[in-house]
Amino acid sequence: MANGRRALLALPLLLWLPAAGAHVKWLHPALGAAHLPPVPPYSLREAAVVIGLELLIGALLLARQLDLLWRPLPGARLCSYHGLRHWPLIRYATQWLLGVALLSSSLDGALLAPHLRGEGPLFTLALLAQAVAGVLLVGDRQRTLAAALVALLGLALLPLFGPQTLFEYLVYLGLAAVLGQPGGGPPDPERLRALRICLGLSLITLALTEKLLDPQAAMELLQRAPLNFMTALGFDYPDRLFVLSAGYAELLFGGLFLTGALTRLNGLALLGFLLASNSYFLWLGDADSALIEAAGHAPLLAALLPLFGFGRGAEPAYQSLLAQRGHRAPRPPAGFWLPAPFANCVWVALLLFAEPVRRLLQALLVPPLRPLLPPASSTSSSHTPIFPEPPR
Repeated sequence: MANGRRALLALPLLLWLPAAGAHVKWLHPALGAAHLPPVPPYSLREAAVVIGLELLIGALLLARQLDLLWRPLPGARLCSYHGLRHWPLIRYATQWLLGVALLSSSLDGALLAPHLRGEGPLFTLALLAQAVAGVLLVGDRQRTLAAALVALLGLALLPLFGPQTLFEYLVYLGLAAVLGQPGGGPPDPERLRALRICLGLSLITLALTEKLLDPQAAMELLQRAPLNFMTALGFDYPDRLFVLSAGYAELLFGGLFLTGALTRLNGLALLGFLLASNSYFLWLGDADSALIEAAGHAPLLAALLPLFGFGRGAEPAYQSLLAQRGHRAPRPPAGFWLPAPFANCVWVALLLFAEPVRRLLQALLVPPLRPLLPPASSTSSSHTPIFPEPPR
């Protein structure tokens, strides 16, 4: 019962504090992992599980009621108006984030996520298609072809890694639906709805597979890395309860996207959740893990941008504004305010000098944060990275 009271008091903190959103499969190393005895799955006989489930259902019902109060207000129409007005910028920022994530995965030999690696002709072909899609998206060329490649890459997860992985990264299919809008105009409500549902299903699946249904890997990761920040805040918070709370937080985000309640506010909370997770790794002095999290979270950030602009996709305010606009949105400058030839040369240079660029970013980001880093442990002369490099 004590764990239940702790969950009741501290679970809301996990909606915005760092490290709870770290992806276990990205950071759990293949070698040198902390092996624990088999961790039993969560059961409804545990008070913390029941209380967390009651809080989750209550939050979803409350959000639904608040969403019904928000819809008639002029704020929804105002947000949709600015979304339509700035759609060229929103679209290209979405393309840029997704394209950079695809290029980063291709350079690292991974498919769509840092831990999805393989071999064989099909996997090699998928890596090549991923790199082509990333270049097209960043260069703002052949968006329809790039969106089709992203959709094929998402579907390729099924034969390569199985249905579970397909559902974990279903957000790529939603992004392909929005970016594949013909004509370059604002996305149709149906495409926005598809993006929102795919994002919600991805978050729900990740919460179940990485934390709630199988907490073994998450518990082993917590044994190797100081990610349970609740103890630093003074709470008597066991690692098992921390994993449960983080899973419920991801379930809440995914459930709100799935139902369409308070889409913009939920997206803003998820944005803070993701940025805090990356900042926490930088604060720990582990720039490599922070870069892994940043590259992996880029598609989620890309999915949030159209939802910020247009909401859940079925708002009457957005549909009426869309019906009033009979002209197409202007084409944004390729390369994010850079001339197209110069922008393409920049991205080719990044591809050729990926390792020096990574080291430069690490040199620029870590020294300003060094005064904020925790002091070195007395039992260790140097900090051990959360995601160590494999032995050479």
